[in-house]
Amino acid sequence: PYDAKSYAFSGIYQFFGKTVVLSGYDGTDRLLACTGFHLTGQLAILKCRVKEFLKNNHDTHGFNDSTLNVQLSNSLRTHTVILCKFTLTELERVYRFTFLIYVCILSCTLYGHCYIGECLIEELINRILIDLQLDVARTCAMRYIIATGRSCRRSI
Repeated sequence: PYDAKSYAFSGIYQFFGKTVVLSGYDGTDRLLACTGFHLTGQLAILKCRVKEFLKNNHDTHGFNDSTLNVQLSNSLRTHTVILCKFTLTELERVYRFTFLIYVCILSCTLYGHCYIGECLIEELINRILIDLQLDVARTCAMRYIIATGRSCRRSI
C-alpha cells in the first residue's frame, strides 16, 4: 500500500488477469485462483495497516478522525439520495405524515452517527492524554531516582 508503483502494476495485472479469466477455457479455476490471490493481497495490506497503526498509536486521533469523516460523508450522501428518492415518490402519493416520520428517522440516524463518532473521538483523546500523563509521571520519577539515587513511590 505504500509503494504506488507496485500497487498500480498490481492493479493493471489484475485487470488483464480478469479479462483472461473471463475469456479463458478453464475460467472457473482461474477465477477462483485470482480471487484467492486478490484476497491474500488484501489481507496482506490489512496486516501492514494494522502493524503501522499499532506502531504509531500516538497518531490514532488523526486516523480515527479521518475514518469517521469518511463514514459520515458516506452516510450523508446515502441519506441525501434516499431522501430525494423518497420525496419524489411520496409527494406524488401525498402521504405527507409518513414522509415526515421517515425524514425524522433518517435525521435521527445521521445525528446518532455524528454523536457516536464524537464520543469515540473524545474517548480516544482522553485515553491519549492519560497515556501521555502517565509517561510524563514515569519520566519525572525516573529523573528523580537517577538524580537523587533514591527510590520513591508515586501514586498516579
